[in-house]
Amino acid sequence: MPVNATGSYFLPDVSKSVDVKWADGFPVYKSSQSDTGTAKQDLVWDWGTLQKFRFGHYYAKAIVVYNDGTRDVSAEAILDFWVIPWKLLIFAIFVLIIVIIGAVTVFKKVARLTYKKDRDIKK
Repeated sequence: MPVNATGSYFLPDVSKSVDVKWADGFPVYKSSQSDTGTAKQDLVWDWGTLQKFRFGHYYAKAIVVYNDGTRDVSAEAILDFWVIPWKLLIFAIFVLIIVIIGAVTVFKKVARLTYKKDRDIKK
């Protein structure tokens, strides 16, 4: 991903931050214009990019080169971070709990009917 795609200039002894968006994944936020003219972010679920589902531990490495007035100087930074789709995980856990409760209920009902049938046969 390009760090300074616009080719902005940086002044000496002034701190500058550059935002980089990770737009290659599933799902991804896309910028759009609302009817009132304000910019907004929409979550886009492009199922063709499902293989780019983001989950796990990632590393971002930036190597930048700047001129200190006499020569080019390089600087390097590494950042590690976790991507955890917590909303999707909560939904999956909820569905799993519902399935487990349903299976236990069906198992108990079958066991109760089987026990009742065995008890009626013994009488």
